[in-house]
Amino acid sequence: MKFLLLLLILLGSCADKPTSPKNKDPLEPDMLTIKDKGKIVPLGYPDHDRLWVHLDYDFEIGVYELSRKDYFALMEPQLEVEDPNLPITEVSWYEALLYCNALSRRLHLDTVYAYQSLKLDENNQVLGIDGLVVNWQVDGYRLPTEAEWIVATKMELGTEQAWYNANSNSQLQPVGTKAKKHGLYDMAGNAMEWTQDWWMPLHGDTINNYAGGLSASEEGGVVVKGGSYTHDESFLSVWRRTDTYSTTPENRRPYLGFRVVKGAVNAVAYTNNDGKITNSYSHILASKETLFGFTGMSQAKLSFVNQEQQLILVDWTAMPTERSALATSAPPHSPSISPNGRWLVYSTRGEGQNSSGQSIIIDLRNGQEVHSWEGVLARWWVQAADTFLVYASSPINNENEAWNSTYTASRSFKQGQLGDENIITAEGAFHGGISADGQLLVSGANKLVAARKPDFVRQEWFPYQVCNVSLSPGDESQVAFLDFGSSEDKIVGRAYGIHEYLFVADSTGKIVFNFAAAKPYLGFTNPEWTNVHPFLVSNLFDKTDYSPLISLYNMVDSTSLKLVQTEHSRDPYMWIGGYPWSKITLSDSAANYNYPPLSGEQEIFGAKIRQLWLMDRTEVKLAAVGDSRIMYGFDPLALNFSGYNFAISNTGPWVHFRIAKEYLLRHLPNLRYLLFGISLSNFGVPDITWDERIAHDQGWQYDANHHYWDGGLSEEFIQAAKVRINEKPYQHLWKNKGASSHVTNSWSYGKPPWPEPWPLPLDFQPHLDSLQHLLQMATEHGVQVIGVIMPQSPRYLDSDFYGPEGLSDSAATILISALRQMEVDNSNFHFWDENNYGDHSYLDKHAYDDFHLSGAGAKYFSERLQSYLADLD
Repeated sequence: MKFLLLLLILLGSCADKPTSPKNKDPLEPDMLTIKDKGKIVPLGYPDHDRLWVHLDYDFEIGVYELSRKDYFALMEPQLEVEDPNLPITEVSWYEALLYCNALSRRLHLDTVYAYQSLKLDENNQVLGIDGLVVNWQVDGYRLPTEAEWIVATKMELGTEQAWYNANSNSQLQPVGTKAKKHGLYDMAGNAMEWTQDWWMPLHGDTINNYAGGLSASEEGGVVVKGGSYTHDESFLSVWRRTDTYSTTPENRRPYLGFRVVKGAVNAVAYTNNDGKITNSYSHILASKETLFGFTGMSQAKLSFVNQEQQLILVDWTAMPTERSALATSAPPHSPSISPNGRWLVYSTRGEGQNSSGQSIIIDLRNGQEVHSWEGVLARWWVQAADTFLVYASSPINNENEAWNSTYTASRSFKQGQLGDENIITAEGAFHGGISADGQLLVSGANKLVAARKPDFVRQEWFPYQVCNVSLSPGDESQVAFLDFGSSEDKIVGRAYGIHEYLFVADSTGKIVFNFAAAKPYLGFTNPEWTNVHPFLVSNLFDKTDYSPLISLYNMVDSTSLKLVQTEHSRDPYMWIGGYPWSKITLSDSAANYNYPPLSGEQEIFGAKIRQLWLMDRTEVKLAAVGDSRIMYGFDPLALNFSGYNFAISNTGPWVHFRIAKEYLLRHLPNLRYLLFGISLSNFGVPDITWDERIAHDQGWQYDANHHYWDGGLSEEFIQAAKVRINEKPYQHLWKNKGASSHVTNSWSYGKPPWPEPWPLPLDFQPHLDSLQHLLQMATEHGVQVIGVIMPQSPRYLDSDFYGPEGLSDSAATILISALRQMEVDNSNFHFWDENNYGDHSYLDKHAYDDFHLSGAGAKYFSERLQSYLADLD
């Protein structure tokens, strides 16, 4: 019996168990240890797209959702908290991360999240985090990954342990008041919970330690789990990954909270929209605003070579900032971007190598290689308004005897055409660059050697071995370089290590200043002047000998800005251009559509209106407005002409009228068709969504005060739209022409309860009057309006309900009759009923849920739309 008892104790010690250390800090959460190392867990619904995650570590997870009492005790201890035992809600994802860091510091642990700066509103609520990096190897507090969250549930949840809309009386409940499931409380219901993962589409594969997307996906949201007191049973499913709509990190919802996790992970994997694993990461640390404020200019591009020998381009001029890998025909070295930002040249050999190589030019507008020639380490040079490429015949170091028989040359580059070779000097390969006046050449491996016109007599400027020499493009002709350290104190006043100091010499070779790498970094690698003095870009390396950081330096005041964090990189080059920031003197309200923060709908509005200003508005022939049915159901990319989707989820007709009248009809000169989504139930009730979600937006008010730019857009306003782009959420809107996409599920996905009938009477007339006014304005612009009812679940065909919102068939018939009469009375209005009470041709393969089409359905709808328009013509 004693042996059996001992055996049970030993077996129990390997199971999941709460941790209860002695002398526990009152804010240290109760944690459950999850010993599921080696577990493989699926993400996504059965019979749908799934991904399997293999965990190679154990972790701890909070037994309870974080309470208001514990949150405010750490974040705002002076605040008197009402209902302290309720879960903390109405905190953004960013604020949840900051709480985790604060908790780690409180309990004397390293913090998991690192960042450069916070974006705060006037109430000090966090709108964004610039330069966010997750240090997975740190054993501190953080949010759970989706896989960890599912593992903790043992892949099952039930209503018996959940506060949800059937039993919560539509109210949050104190944490831990329902029976726990597998040692945890409220995993289902009460507060929906943030996870760590950026939402990404799931593609069948098995991935080690999956942590979502590396950044925002096409859905633009973060994975949320568990449902809440306000959701129905379908949201409690352990497999569900979203709220009703995608949840962006800025969102604060009264039913959304979080719980913490603790546990280091040696390595995580991310995926992109195609489901491909992203092994070599590069986190963009500098936002547009911080970068442009630092440089004083409104555009920038950065190129570098990553650990996988890929040529990476980070483009802050794109909307949003883009990070892409350029296809190269050879391993790239020393990339450099042209003065106009359109071309990039790279070398097939690096500094100090003994073999010859080529220089290759890439057109950054299409990523195609367009020119190549024998010669290496080319740099762009402007002389008398003409552009040249200055390069060396060989990359060999200047201590090699063969260096004397190498040469330095140039080729003109005009309108994309490469000119003939012109020898600058036949006595040495000066691959450190040429001065702005063309008088000075420098070389820097392994000695710092300079030569000046007219006879190019060589001078040695520095007594020790050097590398990474770069000559400033400015009139100052300053030379930046690194050396290999010194055991003496003659140069910087102390002994120092290899590349620990960055040195700058003037045009005579005199050292004018130097500075050491900031801790925890040990030194610099590959410093290179940008095309604009006094800015220089450089890698920094750490104790692993990797170079995980690229920073930009102002060489006048030695200030710096972190640009990109990677696993390892080399050969950075930065181009700075565009419009001087100091000349953007408009009000802070100009194009500032996300302030003060009102709603997620406001963010979508801002993203789409900014793109209106920045697109080629003459191309657009069809524009669509509406709610989520149009936003997810119309795919402009499926048309054979240019269209754009201006629909905004969770909005009413008044929003759609205003966008159409105030923006689209005014600013799309070749618009032929306006696709207007008609949600019948929304037409019968007053619409307050404009006033609640957009009307107090400073950017819209600024537009209104300028009569919606009827007189034309100023260049300053366009630049404001560029630099104030909110780049994190809704990135997909820029490349998908405003459309969002849902995965395919089925018409019955989620199976919402049968609706309650809407009370009568419903007053359709106010919105019908607004539609009539819109038709008159459209007539003045020669625009045809297609009023469309989008398809909904066919399961309502044989019921008394028109659809899942509870509108009766009889009420719907009244409105449909009015719309048909409006079609008779207005020659530019075409009523298109794609739902027909549920009797339509859209199948389960076209559906996301009762309300919405999937991506496949959106393509099908758009193809039908194109045929419909052809019949009109």
